[in-house]
Amino acid sequence: MNKADTNGVISRETKQSVAVTIQRIQRLLDEQGVNVFGVVDHGAAAQKADLELDETQVILFGNPAVGTLLMQDFRPIALELPLKLLVYSEGCSTRIQYRLLSSQANVYGFDPNTPIIKKLDLFITKLAQSAADDTP
Repeated sequence: MNKADTNGVISRETKQSVAVTIQRIQRLLDEQGVNVFGVVDHGAAAQKADLELDETQVILFGNPAVGTLLMQDFRPIALELPLKLLVYSEGCSTRIQYRLLSSQANVYGFDPNTPIIKKLDLFITKLAQSAADDTP
């Protein structure tokens, strides 16, 4: 299921675990030659602070050849880059969430219909869709 909120955040559900979903995303990115800059494990950090948080990870990824072009024209968009997917457990399912860059056009003052923005929106949408696919 795919659902968007008013801030441009898209949410998808998968029956796979957080770990499996993150591995899928990494594999899909690797297959496309996209850099994975890191995975932030908020759940593990919470445990180290003696706090409880269900599995929550953010994977950061991108292509400097693309991101640099955006930053040359709209430097503040660097706050949104690299692209990221949030993957977390919620009850018996796992959620994948991301924000479309086009939803931030008013914040940063760029045209949401710029071809590179549309291409990145499509890329992250397809990536999340493929990662959420429940087939092995």
